[in-house]
Amino acid sequence: MRRKTQSATFLVALTVAAVLVFSGIPAAASGEAVVQNVIIMIPDGASQGILTLARWVKQTKTGAPLHLDRLRTGAVKTHMTNSVITGSAAAATAFATGHKTTARFIAVGPRTEDLLTGLTPTAAAYEPVATVLEGARLAGKSTGLVATSRITHATPAAFASHVHDRGMESEIMEQMVYQNIDVVFGGGAAYLFPEDMRFTTAFGEHWKGRRTDGENLLHVLQSRGYRFVDNREHLNALSAGRVWGLFAESHMDPDIDRDDFHPTQPSLAEMAEKALEILSQSEKGFFLMVEGSQVDWAGHANDPVYMSTEMLAFDEAVGVVMRFAEADGRTLVLIFPDHGTGALSIGHQQSDFPPKYTATSVEDLIAPVRDADMTIQGLLSKLGAADPGGIQTAFADHLGSWWAKHMNAEHLYFVADVLQKKGSRNGYWEIAAYLSRNLTALGWTTHGHTGEDVPLWAYGPRRPVGTFDNTELAAIAAEALGIDLQAAQRSLFVDAATLAGAAADRSDPENPVLRIGACRLPAGKNLLRKNGREIPLSGVVVYAPKIQKFFVSEDALPHLR
Repeated sequence: MRRKTQSATFLVALTVAAVLVFSGIPAAASGEAVVQNVIIMIPDGASQGILTLARWVKQTKTGAPLHLDRLRTGAVKTHMTNSVITGSAAAATAFATGHKTTARFIAVGPRTEDLLTGLTPTAAAYEPVATVLEGARLAGKSTGLVATSRITHATPAAFASHVHDRGMESEIMEQMVYQNIDVVFGGGAAYLFPEDMRFTTAFGEHWKGRRTDGENLLHVLQSRGYRFVDNREHLNALSAGRVWGLFAESHMDPDIDRDDFHPTQPSLAEMAEKALEILSQSEKGFFLMVEGSQVDWAGHANDPVYMSTEMLAFDEAVGVVMRFAEADGRTLVLIFPDHGTGALSIGHQQSDFPPKYTATSVEDLIAPVRDADMTIQGLLSKLGAADPGGIQTAFADHLGSWWAKHMNAEHLYFVADVLQKKGSRNGYWEIAAYLSRNLTALGWTTHGHTGEDVPLWAYGPRRPVGTFDNTELAAIAAEALGIDLQAAQRSLFVDAATLAGAAADRSDPENPVLRIGACRLPAGKNLLRKNGREIPLSGVVVYAPKIQKFFVSEDALPHLR
């Protein structure tokens, strides 16, 4: 299986090289700019419909196209090992590691019982696989993760942790903390703290911990020299050093809602800009992943206000990255969604609205979203259970005059009825989909993911052109950075079953430990404890409970003798 894995990875690298050549992208030559940095940007859940809508909105407001518009170079195939429609964890694993895997798996090999017809795994089931971020760190480059979700959510998690279920967020957070990542910005602070602790923020909120293993990972970060910030003002004051910035107990707010609910939270563009400022001080270069996490959630909800504003917030972050990359000249930028969500269409025939599709005006398309200052989700949370008159006032106040003009009694009573029966949280998706169908020119086919190819945008030396499998993006990033992912795999994940005297101590189920003689290697940490000393390791110790195996980094081996 290991030989098969290495061979498959080698074939992916050869395929990527061939595509680069045949697409007119030359191999590195004398005088050509060398790639020192790679930035991966992911508008989670974006597909062509939302790009078109966002462009219309931006052009109408500013006269400018999307920053993305001049960068498109191809497309990306997205299937995972057990479905033609991927989940976020499997998709992120593919482009973080170069290996396809199973739904919900994070940077580990797939199970084999439900593989797609004709698909051969390239990694052993449940075993950890090295990521581009880990390879960059081993090469001495600075590394960073930025997201608007909890930082332990599927996409960032796949670059910095190895678990068989994306819901294992306590384990994911522990591995992230011990990965020695230089910059981490996003939400999800609750997974730093034990469940009996309340953390008081610099702006007076109290965040409740969610860890059940008793660990306080903020103390670990601080002991390792990290600064921790929890608000926009303190983020802006940063200029250098290693830092974690977590700006919400759980997920950050939608971009358009932050002014109303949490003005202390920065935008994705602000987080990306600060990450670049700090990481670019590395003499050896850096790897950075930036995710617009909530484009996906808006698609799940069928909320066009939410989706268009999140897409525009992501595009603003693209503008920040492009200004850096163009000035730098040594940065490869790769931008791609992990999958589509919701299948937003421009036009539908599901109600009497809109007018005939060949007579749809720009106003018909963008008026329902153009003037919004809050998502439908945020608006409903403020309403609670409201009377129809209050609903119309709230929609007009927060979504614009279009809603005051077009919401009739039938629409208002529908919203009021759902709110009364289900509440704002449970009724949100139903209300958003109903309003899209009856009051906009926008259609949806699903509340789930979709399986079509997604766009690829790229900029910089050796930018890829063509159609790629999502696993090939990891090979492209690794090759650009001069990283050998096979070598990183060998360095980071030695199967402890091959080591004499290895025994698993699972007496504390939440804190398993590998014992070898006088050595103790706790799962999720990059530490070896021996004779009262703590010895740092180059990678985290990974315990795979489904196969009851530990994996340790190669530099632990001399201490085990």
